[in-house]
Amino acid sequence: MTIQKNDTNDLKSLRFVRKILEDDHQNLLIGTSGSGLVKYNRTDQSFSFYNSSNILANSDNFVIEMIRVNNELWLGYNGNGIDILDINTLKKIRQIDVGVGEKQISDGVIWSFLNDGKGSIWVGTRQNGMNKIDILTGKVTQFLKSAYPMLSTGMRCMGLLRNGKILLGTEDGLFEIDAIKPGFREVLPKQSETESFKSFKSILIDAKERIWLGTDGTGVVVLDKNYHLLKNLNSNNSLNSDVVYGILPENDSIFWISTNTGISAIHWREKSFEKNGKVQVVNYDEKNGLQSNEFNTGAYALLSDGSMAFGGLNGLNVFKPKDIQSTPMYPIVYINEFKIFENELKTDTLISYLSSVHLKHFENSFSISFGTIGYSIRGKTKYRYRLVGYDKEWINADSRNYVSYTNMKSGDYEFQVKACNYDGVWNENYTSLYIYIATPFYKTWWFCMLLVGFMSQWAYFFYRYRQRQLRDREQMKITHTREIAEVEMKALRAQINPHFLFNSLNSINSYILRNDNKTASKYLVKFSQLVRNILNNSSNPFITLKEELNTIELYMHIEGMRFNNQFAYLIDVDEEIDTTEIMIPSLLLQPYIENAIWHGLLHKDGEKYINIRVRKHLQESISICIDDNGVGRKVAAEIEQKTKQGKSFGMELGESRLKLMNEGQDTVAGVQMIDKLDANQQPSGTIIEITIPVKLNLNKSNNP
Repeated sequence: MTIQKNDTNDLKSLRFVRKILEDDHQNLLIGTSGSGLVKYNRTDQSFSFYNSSNILANSDNFVIEMIRVNNELWLGYNGNGIDILDINTLKKIRQIDVGVGEKQISDGVIWSFLNDGKGSIWVGTRQNGMNKIDILTGKVTQFLKSAYPMLSTGMRCMGLLRNGKILLGTEDGLFEIDAIKPGFREVLPKQSETESFKSFKSILIDAKERIWLGTDGTGVVVLDKNYHLLKNLNSNNSLNSDVVYGILPENDSIFWISTNTGISAIHWREKSFEKNGKVQVVNYDEKNGLQSNEFNTGAYALLSDGSMAFGGLNGLNVFKPKDIQSTPMYPIVYINEFKIFENELKTDTLISYLSSVHLKHFENSFSISFGTIGYSIRGKTKYRYRLVGYDKEWINADSRNYVSYTNMKSGDYEFQVKACNYDGVWNENYTSLYIYIATPFYKTWWFCMLLVGFMSQWAYFFYRYRQRQLRDREQMKITHTREIAEVEMKALRAQINPHFLFNSLNSINSYILRNDNKTASKYLVKFSQLVRNILNNSSNPFITLKEELNTIELYMHIEGMRFNNQFAYLIDVDEEIDTTEIMIPSLLLQPYIENAIWHGLLHKDGEKYINIRVRKHLQESISICIDDNGVGRKVAAEIEQKTKQGKSFGMELGESRLKLMNEGQDTVAGVQMIDKLDANQQPSGTIIEITIPVKLNLNKSNNP
């Protein structure tokens, strides 16, 4: 039964139903927007109106929410608080105003009521918190949004859980209220499978403690008592709409919902809660006799005689679910048009009689139109389709009766389409059309074999070419390795200079002849350590910086003893440099030190020194500077020319080794010599800067 009252006087109409209740005589009490409170006598079908012109003087004629409390009827308004009436006489008893007093509420826009069964009524407002009202004393406890930020958006609905806690649905989340403490806890975390469920319009707790939620945008959400998601019904899988205003149970397996596109009956089975469980949904709208397709939040009620009432625009509907008969007959789908690039397929037979079509490989963009025969209503028939071999799942087309596919690959496809009747029940027997798209010649097996043969021959010639390249590269590597070995051998020979060995042994012998056995022994120990280091280091192309500096220190100490400590030396290493971690070419520095001593310092009078500084150069390299205050390269060259001394062979080898390090690598190994000048622009020594790329000691952890 559809109840409507369209009057030219807005105060006597049911244009916008907001809430429905029943009194002791089975009369309907209807809250409206604009017409106040309306009483509908179901026996004589008469209307009585209560608004600002009579007993509801405090009303703004917007009765948004109602609740029965014993023999009282509580009315929640759109700005003017709460009025309390006798439910049978509808005479006003008292009112609850907005304010900060102990019997006043925090906001006059009332959106939800709930009786907690413990002597209190909970009042949810639009945007200024929650109120708890003691039924006997009228004392109000206010929970303001300043203390509870989650109470700053519309509190649309509440539900009482079996454990006594209250479930609150707002426009920005779902919260659990502990009515005893009290406290508020969000039960749908933002980083969960329910993240998209935000705005709630209705709550139903069923007999099995499952929580049914009507949402604004995500359909029906079903949770278990621990708030785990069981099912989400929406327009993608079964419903006509994702906006659900109200939910009422017919029994444990059938639930009725009101939406913004009509009313739907949801038929459940226990298997429906499984991951791929199916749900049958029957949809009803204006074509089935509803007052409108648009319903309202809170405008629903389960009446004492088993009837259901759903209200919205232009009135409300009252019916007994068992009296609603669904149609078991299904529409038959037929294909009525097939186009290739917008051109209709030319055949000798109607396309609806064809079981298959054969297309050329370039006819790979096509569209298909379809319709129904019998048990369908124009505008209510909905379709689902899929192209087997392309679509992974059925696609909801709603009332659209055509589909297009473009740039399809060659192959075999089956187009399937099915429809639902005007009760929303789907015909699972689909209509099909096989579509065969030919393969172009360049994708045929014979062309592929020909191409494979050609590619194999090309690969063979490429293989032979690469083999020659690899042999040439290997030969170059062997040559390069041989050059390195020769250079390293020359470096070893340069390191163990026969003159140095002869002179050192002579020095030791002279100490022995002078009976200076202590100095001779010290000299001999240092000399043997140096020789041992040189021989050990020569077996490895790279050694740690620490090992090289130790060898150089021994060498400078021995040379200092030979020349009666005529020069001082210093080794200065940056604190940021780990000398045990960095690897450098072995036997590299000694020739440069020897050159500095013999050709720089020994020709100079007065104070003599040689300093070795190790610093970070760039991100991937270090700098080793050998700084002496000798006579300088120019004077040393003149002396060499007079004495006919040869050029330092060890330094040339060092430069060659550093150049070899750069070959095939993006490195900056090299040597730079700088002539030092004093204030009078006279030679005052030489700086040799050796740049070496950093090579890490991978065995450091095994060598403490």
